[in-house]
Amino acid sequence: IRNQVKVNVDFLRRYNVNTAEVNELKTHPYITPGIATAIVSYRKAHGPFKTVEGIKQVDLVNADLYLKLAPYLTR
Repeated sequence: IRNQVKVNVDFLRRYNVNTAEVNELKTHPYITPGIATAIVSYRKAHGPFKTVEGIKQVDLVNADLYLKLAPYLTR
């Protein structure tokens, strides 16, 4: 089935980790309100993320969650 399914990534909604606020981030199905708050709080305390991978520094974002979220994030 993999050869028969195509995904157009142009239609993915991307969230900017340096500008998105809690209410916007928590609309993503993988981001709970607690995770959204943690991302925004970390950004406010430490400044903008230099890379999307920087969200791994947020306590509630583990490696598995990062792998799920990365395609939906930008900076």
